[in-house]
Amino acid sequence: PGTTYVYIKSQQQQSLQFLQNEYKSLQELRIQAGNQIHAGLEEFGCPVRKSSKFIKTRMVAHLEKHAELIPEDVMASFKRRREIWLNLLQQEEEAQRRMEQVAATDANAKRIMTVPCVGPQTAVGLLVHIGVDIGRFKNSRQFAASLGLVPKQNSTGGNSRLNHITKCGPKRLRSNLVQCAQLVLMHTDKWKGNFGDWVRKMRDSGKKHGVIVCAIAAKLARIIYRLMKDKVDYTPVLSC
Repeated sequence: PGTTYVYIKSQQQQSLQFLQNEYKSLQELRIQAGNQIHAGLEEFGCPVRKSSKFIKTRMVAHLEKHAELIPEDVMASFKRRREIWLNLLQQEEEAQRRMEQVAATDANAKRIMTVPCVGPQTAVGLLVHIGVDIGRFKNSRQFAASLGLVPKQNSTGGNSRLNHITKCGPKRLRSNLVQCAQLVLMHTDKWKGNFGDWVRKMRDSGKKHGVIVCAIAAKLARIIYRLMKDKVDYTPVLSC
């Protein structure tokens, strides 16, 4: 009794997770290729600020400008690496569009995206995590705990102490929710109703920035749980 078993993902969840992993791996490969280009330019004495825009639009002109510093074979290597980078960027954008298309056509994903600052990538990640049955989570706190967004609790001598968040569950999804929370905090005065009041109260609480952001991320997770449970879109509840 009370034993928790590993949740077996459905075929749809596995498909969405595969799309996510494809996008992430392409993004990592593109970043790696870009870092190699910038490191090489620095090594040959013509460094520039790291920028995707530079590789797309100004790199060829920059290489020609510093041709006397770069041997011919290295110059050819730089151009090949740039072509690899551009190809990876194109594939990454296509993978992102596929995820956005899924989010735009799935009813649950569209419902999740009604929550403030939650976009397609986070919505697809939540679909992978939740599956078709949100009821497997007992309550909203258990759902937030499955994402690692609740604090660790240590008790000794009758005193209960809350520490850092547990960071259990899917790291990428938790990171996405934290980024959503950062956006919510950046645009504090934009939010209406009880949620807006609560965010402004957290902002003015004097707590550390990281604590506030994690609290907002956990709040977003709880809101998403309730929307999925009740099968309704997000609408701000006006303050009395």
